[in-house]
Amino acid sequence: MYLSKIKPRWVVVFVLLNLHAVGVWGMYDVTYREQFEAISWLNLLVSFFAVAAFHTPRNLHAVYYLAASFAVGMLAEIAGVATGYLFGSYYYTNKLGAMAGAVPLVIGTNWALLGYCSGMLVAGIQSVWQRMLAAASVMVGIDVLLEPFAIEH
Repeated sequence: MYLSKIKPRWVVVFVLLNLHAVGVWGMYDVTYREQFEAISWLNLLVSFFAVAAFHTPRNLHAVYYLAASFAVGMLAEIAGVATGYLFGSYYYTNKLGAMAGAVPLVIGTNWALLGYCSGMLVAGIQSVWQRMLAAASVMVGIDVLLEPFAIEH
């Protein structure tokens, strides 16, 4: 049977692509935007755990990378919110759930997810420095796309 040849990770990719497509539609549709904002934290968590569940090989290196990405992201956001440096003056509302230092914990999860996905997209680049620059560029590009949704209207 053809369906038995479909790899589970491709099912997850398909589900996540559709989840995000519906999310983009919901965030642009003023009728549903408030409802989609209210569950956007859930989208981040589902995405993170789906990606983590299918990462191979399963080893401590991956755990350390995700933990470090989470920690660096949270520290950067906490410093940014507190001082206005790094990213300019901004603040988070309570729409994204539990917070540490005025930053929702799910934002650290987002940093880990974006760092991981950006790294995977450029994994074929041989030079470490070029790979780092490419991954950082991917993250900035994603941030440019996501930023309009983050602004309070």
